[in-house]
Amino acid sequence: MHSIAAGERLVEAIDRAISASTFLAIVTDSYSSRGWCRHEVIKAKRELGPIVLLDAVEDGDERRSPYLGNIPILRWKPDSPLVMERLLGLLLAESFRHRYFPRQVAWLSRLQRVDPPYYCLFRPPEPLTLLELRRRTGSVEADLTVVYPDPPLDTEETRLLHEFEPRMRLMTPTMLFSA
Repeated sequence: MHSIAAGERLVEAIDRAISASTFLAIVTDSYSSRGWCRHEVIKAKRELGPIVLLDAVEDGDERRSPYLGNIPILRWKPDSPLVMERLLGLLLAESFRHRYFPRQVAWLSRLQRVDPPYYCLFRPPEPLTLLELRRRTGSVEADLTVVYPDPPLDTEETRLLHEFEPRMRLMTPTMLFSA
């Protein structure tokens, strides 16, 4: 839980809280039409941190945000006694995966004598991820290997991502350590 102090700039406070948290997007019928909601989800995606979507759309969504992909989604069912337990479980699992997966890959790399450079993501890559990797590394055009959890992306997704970064290698631990 984060508080915004009196006189503190709202955008900076929200961005700082998103950077240090697991982000929960509660998507309602009007979520994608709200500028602040779009700002928050884009910020959360660019942080490459844990995100969970609670889908509370009742009547319809004019335009689902394209930045809400590759994240766990739970459908809100107000009459379900387990929805809050399941939501808490997803939030904890994503937080754990965010912390644990890069450590697991580093440990396996040492064990298998696979030398970096690689960039480890705890969820499958997507176009916004590639933009963020480019910003963080200066360029992804150099032969960067991106490791993400199994299962591997399908051929169509891989082809699309290679249109953004043709020299990037996309690998799961199974692919990386079986080579």
